Amino acid sequence: MSLKNCYNFEDFRKLAKKKLPAPIFHYIDGGADDETTLKRNTNSFDDCDLIPNILRSVGEPDLSTTVFGRKIDMPIFLSPTAMQSLYHPDGDKASARAAEKFGTMYSMSTMASFSIEEIANISSGPKLFQLYIHKDKSFTDDLIDRCKRANFDGLCLTVDTLVAGNRERDHRTGFTTPPKFTLESIMNFAMRPGWLFRYFTNKKFEHSILHVIFDIFRYYKFIIGNFRGHGRITFNMFKNLRVKILFIVLLSPFVFADEPLVIDVRTLEEVKTGVIQDAIHIEWTKIEEKITDLNIARDQKIYLYCRSGNRSGKATAILEKMGFTNAKNVGGITQAAEKLDKKIVKYSE
Repeated sequence: MSLKNCYNFEDFRKLAKKKLPAPIFHYIDGGADDETTLKRNTNSFDDCDLIPNILRSVGEPDLSTTVFGRKIDMPIFLSPTAMQSLYHPDGDKASARAAEKFGTMYSMSTMASFSIEEIANISSGPKLFQLYIHKDKSFTDDLIDRCKRANFDGLCLTVDTLVAGNRERDHRTGFTTPPKFTLESIMNFAMRPGWLFRYFTNKKFEHSILHVIFDIFRYYKFIIGNFRGHGRITFNMFKNLRVKILFIVLLSPFVFADEPLVIDVRTLEEVKTGVIQDAIHIEWTKIEEKITDLNIARDQKIYLYCRSGNRSGKATAILEKMGFTNAKNVGGITQAAEKLDKKIVKYSE
């Protein structure tokens, strides 16, 4: 699938899931807790009817309206989205240019990947700035003053972030503060070389993966700071972590390129008695659902084991039915450990 074959929102969503590392995709695609509000908000669009005026000329339709004293060519504009360089190196700049091209309004997030001044320099179209009220009043005042000088048209005041959301998808992928990337998360980054290449070859190094990770820290630190009174933070505060992330990301394509994914399909109670080193735990009854969440390639080497080989055989059959071509049942845990030349270690959640 490519952009030219995307005709609706779901097409773009499928393409994003294919191109982005799973932690990044689930960050933008997910919501908080059981995502009930996200689902309701999405479904609410199905209740909107577009009623045409019949027997009218359609030669020159006019969809324009006025927002904050600025005319826009359509009754739709771009809402603020944090850290857009997670998804593409051009991030907010591309969004601002697109909004200007189609004559509508661009909304800039407080946690944008570019500065207020950079966005103002590349777009003369109508612009809003999303504002969080920070406990450091001087920080808030500085943002407002910069928006005035950059000729932004208005402010979008955020009032619904009393606490940071409990984003369960992020907990599962390790996209948290601090990051707790699991083996499968790191492998997922490694299996998206196009995404990694864009960040490491981008002319401005500040939009590399290191700054992407820093943006994640900065975002959550900013939210937490609102409630605990912390001030601003800088990239240098994470200098040691930065080196660790660079090491992991640079080496992961080589370390994990041919490394198989090992899955323990036993129950959690069984797994707590010991697990093969580097194995992940997915009960065989949940294999179809959970393997989809990992967003791995269909030709990925996958070794499955259980206590005796029976349940891992069933799980292997499910994966083969789903189109996985390199799934293999390696039997019971003792037999599997010998075949894979790995130790049985204590399980840690």
